[in-house]
Amino acid sequence: MDMTDRLEALYGAMMTLSERERFVVRCRFGMVATREVFTLAHIGQRLGISREAIRQIEERALKKIKTAINASA
Repeated sequence: MDMTDRLEALYGAMMTLSERERFVVRCRFGMVATREVFTLAHIGQRLGISREAIRQIEERALKKIKTAINASA
């Protein structure tokens, strides 16, 4: 699988996530315009929920991404 295929698989997997899950993953991994990586606490403040809730959302989203990418391979 070349880089283009991997990026397409990631994009497709990201589209399977809810808007909130996509936001958390993008912030946690610097997939934003500034490429800044945000902490769980920072994202939690922005969304008005706890850092633990953000951790759980991130964990759930990463499992979905992994499943979607494995299914497309």
